[in-house]
Amino acid sequence: YAGSKFQKKWMAKWLTDPKPIRPMAFNSLTEENKGDHPKLDKKEAKKMTAFLMGLTSDAVKAGRVKPKKSAKGRLIFTKKMPCSGCHQYTGRKNKISGGRSGPSLVEAGVRLNPDWILAYLKKPKVFKPVKMMPVFTGLLSDKDMMNVARYVANFKPKKKK
Repeated sequence: YAGSKFQKKWMAKWLTDPKPIRPMAFNSLTEENKGDHPKLDKKEAKKMTAFLMGLTSDAVKAGRVKPKKSAKGRLIFTKKMPCSGCHQYTGRKNKISGGRSGPSLVEAGVRLNPDWILAYLKKPKVFKPVKMMPVFTGLLSDKDMMNVARYVANFKPKKKK
């Protein structure tokens, strides 16, 4: 489902210079991610990107989520659930905050398809049946999940002054 999850421009760039998305090694709370994903040259990356973008999921409904600074989404993300316990993100004063056990969400708005974020919040088991990601259905309303998806989709590089 990479074509539903990732943004094409990011994928093509990442494949030529992959950096770890997950701070810790997969399924570990103590071992750092070695970041040993193979690098592809631009031509190989273009072909691989085309292939990966063709892998999609019917669970992701296109055009539903528009990135937005959402105070409600931020409150849920940092306090109510709190997603920031497992996921890194760029907080106040451009400081990286949050946990390291889940994938980093720093600049997630450049990497992830906003509609995939919402689909994942609603049905994480569809995408990762054995992961530790909580299921929010029944805990958060659809509107709250939309606010969180909009908030996370808004995580983009800070503009330099």
